[in-house]
Amino acid sequence: MKRVLCVLLCMLMLFSLAACGKPSEKEISEKLYEIDCWLTTDVWGDGFNQVLLYISGQNSEAEIDEILAGLEETLEKQEEYGGYIAALEDERYDNLKERWDYVSGEIDKLHAALQAEKPHADGGYALDTMLYEYYSDTFWDELAALDIYRYIQ
Repeated sequence: MKRVLCVLLCMLMLFSLAACGKPSEKEISEKLYEIDCWLTTDVWGDGFNQVLLYISGQNSEAEIDEILAGLEETLEKQEEYGGYIAALEDERYDNLKERWDYVSGEIDKLHAALQAEKPHADGGYALDTMLYEYYSDTFWDELAALDIYRYIQ
C-alpha cells in the first residue's frame, strides 16, 4: 500500500509540474543521477557491500547493527525513486523503467534475506549480490545510453 501511495504521489508531482511546464531534460537527468548515486554509494557501497565485508570477517559485531540500520534508512528512498521513474512519460525511458524494476526487485530480495536472518561472520551465512551488481550495472548502462551525464558537473 505504501508503495502504491508513493507512486501516486510521484505521479501527482509530475502532473503538477506538467501543469506548470514539464520538467526539463536537465532536471530529469539530475534526478536520475541522484538515483544512480543512491544505488552505487548508499545501497551498494554503504549497504550490501559492507554486509559482505562483515560476513568475510572484516567488520566487528558492533558495526553490523549500524550497517543494517543505515541500510534500512537508505531503502526508505526506494519507493520514492521507483515512483519517479515510473512516472516518466517519454517512451525513451521505457528501457530504464524495465531495468529499474529488475534492480529494485533484487534490492527487495536482498533486503528480505537480511531481515529473515541477521548476517553472521562464522562462515555459515551467504548473501548473493551477483544479480544486484548485474542489474545495477545495466541500469547505469541505460542512464549512459540516455546521456544523462552531459548535464552533471
